[in-house]
Amino acid sequence: MFDGGGKRRIGTGFQPLSGQSQDAHGTKTSSTGMSDNIFIVGAAVNIIWFPQNSRKFSQASGRACSKACNCLNQCGGPPATASRPRDCGQGATFPFTPITACVTFSICRRVDIRMPLRETEAIVLRTYRLGEADKIASLFTRQLGRLRAVARGALRPKSRYGGTLEPLSYVRLWVFERENRDLLHLNSVEILESFFDMQKDYRVQLAAQYLAEVGERLLPEREMNERVFRLLLAVLRALKHSGEVNRPLLYFDYWMVRLGGFLPDFDACAGCGRTFGEDDGYYASGSEALFCRDCKPSGATKIAVATLSMVQAACRQPLDQWLKEKPPAGSREARLFLEEIIESHTEKKLISKKMMEEEV
Repeated sequence: MFDGGGKRRIGTGFQPLSGQSQDAHGTKTSSTGMSDNIFIVGAAVNIIWFPQNSRKFSQASGRACSKACNCLNQCGGPPATASRPRDCGQGATFPFTPITACVTFSICRRVDIRMPLRETEAIVLRTYRLGEADKIASLFTRQLGRLRAVARGALRPKSRYGGTLEPLSYVRLWVFERENRDLLHLNSVEILESFFDMQKDYRVQLAAQYLAEVGERLLPEREMNERVFRLLLAVLRALKHSGEVNRPLLYFDYWMVRLGGFLPDFDACAGCGRTFGEDDGYYASGSEALFCRDCKPSGATKIAVATLSMVQAACRQPLDQWLKEKPPAGSREARLFLEEIIESHTEKKLISKKMMEEEV
């Protein structure tokens, strides 16, 4: 049975069709006067026939002649023509025409560029405009890590994405991924939870933008991190439901520094190694650790070591349970110290951190 406009794919056990015969070159000729061309791919045989006097054959053969000949030459041996059939090396000859080889080559190439459709949960960090109607979304996914994807037509009035790609939305999405490509292509997006109501409070919105900026600057691309994904989602929900800012941000900063592997020692000086005891610690702009009074840099800021130890113990419990307790003293100072460490590791000034210095 033919499919695809005159193409038949059969196995190695080939039997001639009824009403067909072979000429001197081995070409099978059907009773309708149309020649069938055999092309072996793997363990299967493709029979592709075209009327030699048809308009499709005459128009396509001229354009595809050079490409088809190059494709045949890669297989080895002299190029095949209608007057000189190609020898397969097994005692049988198979005449190839340029249009037949070109069509078969294009089919193989279409199979190679097929892209898998992948499903994952994600948090939208930021979005960027691409052209007049498209949008690039920076996403932190649960299974694929941080990546960027293109949403075609997302800026159109009747876009199928709607408001699903708003920053800090918790969504489920389906993406097409190609090898050696940085940008993925969004197929569809389904919103799971929206944090759009946080825009009512300016302080809470600044804190949420700080989470997105730190996630985009600190997290590497295409590196799955399930714990950071659950951390970011838990802090967003705490900001949404509690309305408190300092403790959710402190919880986020502590675990980002700890999971990143650059949490400093709160008990000893980074310069001389002496334990603090009851003394205070000091840090300056760009510092990544605490220093004692003798080793402190110029313009250093003082922070109570007892406060950092208390915060370290409090952050080991779930965030929702900690928010039920009374806020500890010095949580803002501890948060500023951890934010200084994060900013030094990103090697770039955080815009949202500077905006929060007066508001939060």
